Amino acid sequence: IQALCSDGTEKPVTATMFPPFDPSIRNYQVSLNADEVHSWCSDAETEAVLRIAVTADASSSFASVTAPEVQSMVQQLMDANGLLPTGVATSTTLQVAVTVDPANSGTSSPVPYTITFVLGTLDLRIETSTLQSLISFDETNSASFSISVPSTLAAESVGLRLGPYQQALTLVSSEAVADSVPPRSLLTFNIDNVVAMGSELPVIITVQPPAGSSHPTLDVRTGSTVSTNMPVFTGFETNQFDGTVSMTAPSTLTVSGTNLVVPVTGADSIFPEIFIASLPVSCNTPECQEQTLQSLVASGETNLCSDTVITQENRLSCIIQPTGAGNLGLCLLIHSGIFSDWSCGTVAPPGTVQVEVPEVGGISVPEQSMTGSEPFIVTVDGELPPESVSQGFLQVWASPFDTPPEDPSNPGAGFVPLCADAVVNANNDIECFRSQDIPVSQLGGSGNLFVQTGRDQTTGLLPGGLTIKNPVINRVTRSHEFEVGALKVIVEGSDFGTKDNGNMVCNLESFGPDTQSLADLRLASGLGDPGYITSCEVESHEDTRVVCNCIQSGTQQSVLGTPVDQ
Repeated sequence: IQALCSDGTEKPVTATMFPPFDPSIRNYQVSLNADEVHSWCSDAETEAVLRIAVTADASSSFASVTAPEVQSMVQQLMDANGLLPTGVATSTTLQVAVTVDPANSGTSSPVPYTITFVLGTLDLRIETSTLQSLISFDETNSASFSISVPSTLAAESVGLRLGPYQQALTLVSSEAVADSVPPRSLLTFNIDNVVAMGSELPVIITVQPPAGSSHPTLDVRTGSTVSTNMPVFTGFETNQFDGTVSMTAPSTLTVSGTNLVVPVTGADSIFPEIFIASLPVSCNTPECQEQTLQSLVASGETNLCSDTVITQENRLSCIIQPTGAGNLGLCLLIHSGIFSDWSCGTVAPPGTVQVEVPEVGGISVPEQSMTGSEPFIVTVDGELPPESVSQGFLQVWASPFDTPPEDPSNPGAGFVPLCADAVVNANNDIECFRSQDIPVSQLGGSGNLFVQTGRDQTTGLLPGGLTIKNPVINRVTRSHEFEVGALKVIVEGSDFGTKDNGNMVCNLESFGPDTQSLADLRLASGLGDPGYITSCEVESHEDTRVVCNCIQSGTQQSVLGTPVDQ
């Protein structure tokens, strides 16, 4: 439904179909108040023009649905004296038929569903009111108001709602308005205790249909709004001794504060909903969390905390399911705005809701070779999340850095995943089936360990939890013993890794031009350290054997680093 405004703009219109859809019910009605065109468009409107488009889908693969094309409705509005032009009715109707053919497999008769749209005008005016625009919880809030209505409208059919909150009215008086054409009545009501919670809630006059009528209640918006004191967050706790949220079992979460509960005589008290959602790990300022939570609420994000109840005065509790989220935000939901949508009335400080995470205890084989596929065990102190919570993000990481990454799902260079598959065993330890090769070019000879328990949740670090076996050189041979010519050096031993572990660097150290001929190599210890380095090209790199090209064929240089005379 769209309102076509006189300035050429189109505005969406929200309405309720009555009764709620049921395939066994064939007839429905949508009632619209034409006077609301002033809120849809502007006060300058003299008529309400609506465009109606009905679409429908059939869940059965056997059924097809036929709906009519877009149709329009027009209703003239009353003038300042509450009069319509001669011959203009106070309402107009439009019937739209939707046909399902066939309704079920094996049938052939089409089934029609009819929606009747009623666009009417009611001249209801609030003449006087003591209703405050800001309602405080610190005092008794009574109010009175008088409205003028067509004399044919019974006083008992009139009600008042502040956003979604219906008020209990007491009729004080009903009298005819003198010299009113057509005849009108002035109704005066008292509200002994105004009950509401929210921001800029619309003041709505409700008109009940006659007894036995199938018409829904008609809402007449007055253009006025009221707000209440906002709930204030002061404290937070859970049923766990450290105040965290469990990753393995539902947790009871309790919020304390002020302005959390509005008592209602003879009905349930009014209180805000506790809303918790996972936020990006980088969103850790009050401004970011408030903006992000408001956006998530508006988009219909699933609330991680359900079943908010009052436990004590100004204390609310809810149940939060196990989660592996690393950054949770909390706000208290209230109704707000012209359509009384949910919004955050107050936002808890960042870091209020923390998820319990285990600590890394150790690794069964702390010294690992660069290559290999033997699994190892990582012990943890605390409970590990089930697969439904970790959602496939369980991983053991090694890093040379002193802190885990800010965003574990995108850690960047220097953070090395160790497990091709990480499985929680019966002892609540992690069995890590190793990735084949550890990139030591990123990690170095040792690393700090941590466990990723969810998409953006990690444990603390175990400093130096992992060491890499140092390569061992058992034998070095050269392709020849001559001073000049192409030279290959073959290094044999163990734990050299492969090219998948990173780039191997092979250097040949010598005394260069200061090389001396010695009768006994034991005398070399008195010569000091070699000071000339020749960078060699790695021809092949295996775990037990590395071949280095130190002097390329055709290069005019000797192994001593001196030019070769031609």
